[in-house]
Amino acid sequence: MLNTLVYCVLTVFHGLALISSISHAVDLILPNVRCSNIGESTVYTNCHGSDGNFTPYILPDTFNVDGLHPRVKTLLIRRVDVKKDYRPFPARELLQELTISKGNLALYDIRFPLNGLLIHVKRRIVTLRLSEVKLQTLTEQDFQGFEALETLSLVSCHIASISVSAFVGMNSNAVPLSSAATIPNSHLRTLAISWNRLTSLDWSFLKPIAESITNIDLAGNGLNIVKVSRSSPFTLSRATSVDLSSNELETIPTSILETFNASLNPQLAYVQKRPFCQKFTRCSCWELKPFVAWLKQNSQIEPSRIGGQLQCGKNDFDDYIPKQFPTLLDLYRPPHDPRFSSSCARVFNSLTLSLVLSFCPVIFSSYFW
Repeated sequence: MLNTLVYCVLTVFHGLALISSISHAVDLILPNVRCSNIGESTVYTNCHGSDGNFTPYILPDTFNVDGLHPRVKTLLIRRVDVKKDYRPFPARELLQELTISKGNLALYDIRFPLNGLLIHVKRRIVTLRLSEVKLQTLTEQDFQGFEALETLSLVSCHIASISVSAFVGMNSNAVPLSSAATIPNSHLRTLAISWNRLTSLDWSFLKPIAESITNIDLAGNGLNIVKVSRSSPFTLSRATSVDLSSNELETIPTSILETFNASLNPQLAYVQKRPFCQKFTRCSCWELKPFVAWLKQNSQIEPSRIGGQLQCGKNDFDDYIPKQFPTLLDLYRPPHDPRFSSSCARVFNSLTLSLVLSFCPVIFSSYFW
């Protein structure tokens, strides 16, 4: 009887030890020896390497995707080069947050295969952050099937163009971009595509996510042209914050402002790298009048502060025009205001007189003679 009891106890302990060893072995599964796992029920995997002269992970050579923990929820990878013969991440049902920095930056490296690499995990990804990863362009194929995505950050990813269909395939029940409808069940809330190489942009790329997006960050891209496809009007129903700062825009187009939901009074960051209307050699403050009117209507700026925050035009003027170009404060002042004596007004009046003289030579000739 005693022997039987001892045998049972030893069997139980052996089983527990076996389970513990198996669990420990699973916890030791890593894509690379420099990675580490933190947590039990859900795992945070950190593959950050070192801060010094660090050799990148090479996928598939030195980064074994099968080594990703079965319970990984958050994955951070710093410095990775993905080759043409890469293997996609295997299915990991708990993986929701992925951060990758410094990927495929060499000239000979392929474009980072975003959708292909994540094809088995993308439907559950909630947060995706890429920084200094070579994407170059955003196409409809890149985000197909990212149905749960709520936060997307693409910072310094060498992006030079964004297709208007970039987010159309994100949802399984997407509608054609030409349709007047938007997609009601998009989960994307926060979008940051900043500090890239964009010079022009069709604002309509936001239409597929117009019903869900709340924060838009397009700062520091070098934008000088932003337009909206008139064939597909839409409203950013929930957007409360839009950042267009540190670009090279000549003005903020009215067509962009018209996509905002006025009832939400969205906050707009608009200060550019240089004064507005740099391409104009003459007074061009009037080009910004609709924008200034929008700022005033939406209480985005006080008249007393507008002179310090909004500047326009160049400084290479002739002797007739003061060397410092007028601020947009003048747009708040009616023409009969005695303070309304800026070069904007003088140049505008001068140009008006020039036009009259040009179009009415007979009248002026008869008047003076």
